[in-house]
Amino acid sequence: MLKIENLNKTFGKKQIFANLDATFGDTGVTLIVGINGVGKTTLLDTILGISKYNSGTVEFNGLSSDQKKFKEQTFYVPSDFFLPEYMTGKEYSNFILKHYPNSNLAFFKKCSEWLGIKDSLNKTLETYSFGMKKKIQLAIMASSGTTLILADEIFNGLDFETTIFVQNLLDKMSQSAKIIIVSHEPSVIDFYSEDIRILNNKKLERMYGTSEAVIEKVKKEGNLNSKLCQMEKYFRTA
Repeated sequence: MLKIENLNKTFGKKQIFANLDATFGDTGVTLIVGINGVGKTTLLDTILGISKYNSGTVEFNGLSSDQKKFKEQTFYVPSDFFLPEYMTGKEYSNFILKHYPNSNLAFFKKCSEWLGIKDSLNKTLETYSFGMKKKIQLAIMASSGTTLILADEIFNGLDFETTIFVQNLLDKMSQSAKIIIVSHEPSVIDFYSEDIRILNNKKLERMYGTSEAVIEKVKKEGNLNSKLCQMEKYFRTA
């Protein structure tokens, strides 16, 4: 179980989280939504210990992010990633997976086949397109054997067919692992509608409903609602 209690974090004078509390079960997919700049990526970074917080606690199965066992049980797919382009796909995947004691190289090869990058594993990463780089990250993620997976805009750069495949792959993986996704795509919201949290007013709020309901909720936050009202007024008077 991932448990966050009384989390407080600031950047300079700006407060990002204020006494944020959240509990996530051992399995299933949680989707985090919110307007740009509200702190969604920062929350993932904070859970993993990449970004430090001012006060509070973040624990996964009683472990803190600075413990080796925590790192062995968690995997992160960031929205922006920089791969060692001089390595081949095979070298890179072997290098990453050796850090995870429960990783499965045979399953990595199968995922690479499913994702259409098997024939490119002996090529250097500098020859990969953005979509291929995302796919090798996903294949490594799926075969890491970790029980907590965090992913930021995981479907960016994927074609329609691959998006559907990855959605179903994550659904299967979530039967034995906890997966937390940051996304703004309506199709993703509808697919993972069982546990949606909106980051708002420096806290996480549980939401229920369709993508339309979530979008309407997001519209009311920050400056978005004001901008939409101004736009409506402009077109009425133009």
